[in-house]
Amino acid sequence: MNNCETGTATCALLQDAEQRTWVVWARRLSGPPESLVGVIFHPPLQSSRFSALVDTHTLTPSEGRVVEMLLNGLETGRIAQMLNVSNETLKTHLKHIYCKMNVKSRGELFAQALGFATP
Repeated sequence: MNNCETGTATCALLQDAEQRTWVVWARRLSGPPESLVGVIFHPPLQSSRFSALVDTHTLTPSEGRVVEMLLNGLETGRIAQMLNVSNETLKTHLKHIYCKMNVKSRGELFAQALGFATP
């Protein structure tokens, strides 16, 4: 996290010794001289729970793919590239997703998704 500014989150998918996958978020909470980093581990959404998230918010298949990619830590530029759409089209998808999920930020989207991740 040496290259991260304070408040910038970094996400990664990791596997533990039992081959379970974890979504890991890390954020620098304070800068030098003594950096403080917050780390959150949570399991990725199971497909049935992800389907419930998509169904609850009446997301289209394209919107569902965008949400899934966001939850897997991909940046918007990479998502647009992988879906072969323009950045403007992706922004439109994000506006629709935020409206349907009644969220104003990616953090709020993640908070709602975590609600579907817990049993």
